[in-house]
Amino acid sequence: MSDERILTPASGADSFHRGSPDPWWNESAWFGFQIPEREINGFFYYWVRPNMNLVAGGVAVWDGNGSHRDDCLYYHWFPFNPLPAEADMFSFSLTNGMSVETLAPLGEYRLTYQSEACTLDLNWRGVTPAYDVSFSAGGKRGTEDFGNFHYEQLGHVTGSLVIDGERYDVDCHQMRDRSWGVRRPFLANMRGGLEMAWISDQLAFSTTMITPDKTKADDEADHFAYGLMIVDGVLSVPASGHRRVTERASDGAPLAVEVELVDPDGRTISAVGRMRNRLRYVDLWYVDWCLVEWEVNGQPGWGESQDMASIDNVRRRQRRSGSADR
Repeated sequence: MSDERILTPASGADSFHRGSPDPWWNESAWFGFQIPEREINGFFYYWVRPNMNLVAGGVAVWDGNGSHRDDCLYYHWFPFNPLPAEADMFSFSLTNGMSVETLAPLGEYRLTYQSEACTLDLNWRGVTPAYDVSFSAGGKRGTEDFGNFHYEQLGHVTGSLVIDGERYDVDCHQMRDRSWGVRRPFLANMRGGLEMAWISDQLAFSTTMITPDKTKADDEADHFAYGLMIVDGVLSVPASGHRRVTERASDGAPLAVEVELVDPDGRTISAVGRMRNRLRYVDLWYVDWCLVEWEVNGQPGWGESQDMASIDNVRRRQRRSGSADR
C-alpha cells in the first residue's frame, strides 16, 4: 500500500472536521466486535450531525437465535442524543450511555456502554495502519455519496459485555471505520456489501463491493469499490475483485457468499463464507449484518458481511421472491 494512503496522528483524522454548514454534514464511526464460538456479532456505532447538534448511535449484539432488534441479544439505537459541547470524535459521553476514550490516536480506544440491561467495556487496538479508502483516493463511482472522506482499520478487540446478567468475554479481530462529509441516503438503486475476514496477520481482507445503478440490476456480482487485503503479510489495495451472494433465504437474507480479489502485484484471495447469524438493520439503511465463517485461500477464519441495498431494491427483490406474503 502506498504511504500516502496511510494516515498518521498528525493528519487530524480522529478529530471533528465540520467542513460545511450543510445539515447533511456527517461525522461517523463504527467499531465491530464478535464472539465466534458463541455465534455472536456486535457493533458500537454512531453518527454525529454537528450542524443539527445531535448524535445518533447505539450498541447491538446478536446471535443465531434472533435477527431483528426486538428478538436479538441486545439492541439500542437512539437518534437524538445532544452533542456535548466539549466532545470530539473519539472523546465523549452521551446521554444514552455510550462513551469513547482515545488511548492513542489512530491506534487504541476504550468503548463503554451502560444501560439497565447491558454493560459493555471494550479495548480496540489497531493491528494495521488506518488507511484512506475515500472516493477522492480512488474509490469507485457510487461511493461519493458515502462522504468526502473515509478510512478503515483492522484491529484486535478485547474486553467484556454483560447482557441481562450473563457475561460474555470478547477476544477477536475485527475492523472499524470513520467517515466525514456531506452524506445523503443511498443512491436509488444501490446494492452491494462489505466483506471482512481475519485468518491471521498473514492473511485477511476488508473490502466493499457495490453495484451503483439499475443498468446492472441483473448482474450476479458486485464489484470492488474500496478496501484492503493482506496476503503473505503484505498489506495492499486490490486492483480488482467481486463478491457474489450464492445463496439467500426466502426473505432475502444472505446465506453464503464468494469473494475474489487480486492486487496490483498479482497476489490473490479466493474466499467462501457461510453466514452464522444476521441482524436486519434498518435504522439508517437496509443491511443484513452477519457473522461469517470464512475459508480464505483454503484456510479457516471468521469475519462478517454487511449485505446492503437501497430499500427500493430490497422491496422489488422481496416481492419477486414472494416473501412479502410470509
